Amino acid sequence: MHRSFAWFLVLGLASCDGAKDEARTLAKAVDAFRKAPMDKQPELADALEKVPCSDPDVCAAKDACTKSAVPTANGIRLQKEVEQGLADLKAGKLAADSTEAKGLRTKVELANVESEKGINALEDCDNRLIRLKVKYSL
Repeated sequence: MHRSFAWFLVLGLASCDGAKDEARTLAKAVDAFRKAPMDKQPELADALEKVPCSDPDVCAAKDACTKSAVPTANGIRLQKEVEQGLADLKAGKLAADSTEAKGLRTKVELANVESEKGINALEDCDNRLIRLKVKYSL
């Protein structure tokens, strides 16, 4: 009977270490995303989506943080497309009456919507990360 309990305890501790490692990896990925220059954030949002998780609390935090990072990254990508479009327009590579030029305003609006989604999801991400950091003493 004691041997079964000992194995249960060992397996339980091992799964805690796995969850702690997952939480640490997630926290580092979120920190890297937030500290990165804006032009690097889209690739770091992609990396954040790929952070593995199996623990329900870590997966919930990852989901919350992805709901902030991915729209933010989408907004940045759209901003870059608009900047390039405006540069092409100015350089004469893009006609002012072209469909692409006319679509720049829509891209700006969509970039703003995406950025707003990212901002609105920040609080849930932060709260879940804080709980993980406290739970695992990170």
